[in-house]
Amino acid sequence: MAGPSDPAGLRLPDGSGGSVSEHVGASRGKLRVVIEAPETRYATTSDGLHIAYQVEGSGSLDLLETGDGTVFSIDATGEQPRWQQWVDRLASFSRIIRFDLRGVGLSDPVGLSDPPTVEHWAGDALAVMDSVGVDQAAILGCSMNGLLALLLAASHPERVRALVLVNAYARIVQDHDYPIGFPSHVVEQFVGDLTEPGSDETGDLAFMARAWPQMPPSLHGGTDRATGAPARRRREPSGE
Repeated sequence: MAGPSDPAGLRLPDGSGGSVSEHVGASRGKLRVVIEAPETRYATTSDGLHIAYQVEGSGSLDLLETGDGTVFSIDATGEQPRWQQWVDRLASFSRIIRFDLRGVGLSDPVGLSDPPTVEHWAGDALAVMDSVGVDQAAILGCSMNGLLALLLAASHPERVRALVLVNAYARIVQDHDYPIGFPSHVVEQFVGDLTEPGSDETGDLAFMARAWPQMPPSLHGGTDRATGAPARRRREPSGE
């Protein structure tokens, strides 16, 4: 049922986290629903870095997404409909907490001489949970972020209510006892493409651009936004 602020009778599913506004298209006269992005806040890690995070939904289950398996910022979610649908579906039954790992998106950058470890990522996740005020959450880890989810469950079981892994793996690079990993030269190429975006058209981002025709416009042609940092935007962390 529509409320007094919804003249068109449009409402998002309970707990979706966004607000609804209506616009009538001049060319076709159709109604368009625009979902406003959630507020971005910042948690401070034990080593002083600022980690950007967003909270959506109002379900009784706290769900921490340790990452969606990409290096794209949470700030770009609304530009890709399928990505937004993923978040909306999770937010329909939970309070989903999403964040950019250090060195990615809106979080503070890291130096190339001191790349982050899985332990650093786990610290980022705990800082976000503390900032939100969550003692225990279900942990969702996709792809490479499954490593972080596994470490959290092993090292801080009291903070983990449940563990969900999607396309996760035990390690990335092949080894004598792990033949299903990626060859080392492929991983080295991927790292090179991230640290020098646009230097190699055969790199991971170029491949994704070809494989994902509806890739958000801001993500084509490099990782300027995807590997940006709040330090450049002079944002203030929350809770200080």
